Amino acid sequence: MKTLLSSLVCSLLLILAGCATTPPITPQQIASADYGASPQDHEKMIRDYLFQTMIDPNSMMLDSMGEPFKAYDSLKKRWGYGVYFRLNGKNELGGYTGWQQSVAFMRDEQVLDVWEGITDRDGRMYGTINFVRKVE
Repeated sequence: MKTLLSSLVCSLLLILAGCATTPPITPQQIASADYGASPQDHEKMIRDYLFQTMIDPNSMMLDSMGEPFKAYDSLKKRWGYGVYFRLNGKNELGGYTGWQQSVAFMRDEQVLDVWEGITDRDGRMYGTINFVRKVE
């Protein structure tokens, strides 16, 4: 029953995320945006954030940590920096969830949010990871 309910909620969230549209960002907005300070040690900041927020932080495995890029968070309408990485960790039942493509959104030396995406068979990303848009 719990699995069915979880699947239903996830499906509904994906449908709603797919329907959400945001107006395009103009070149003027990109040029005049305040991104805050560029993260100096983004890998440590992300690890520290995940250690505080994961169910079982000792099981955390990170892979393919990218470099920070200027980004726009279209969900919360803010500018900052994004970093893509892959994450695997344990759930409430003690099993690994599998590798998830994720993105951290940072501003002024602080991780504000981390979102995971879902990859389909064709390699396309879906889910909340798409709220962070790379701008440059």
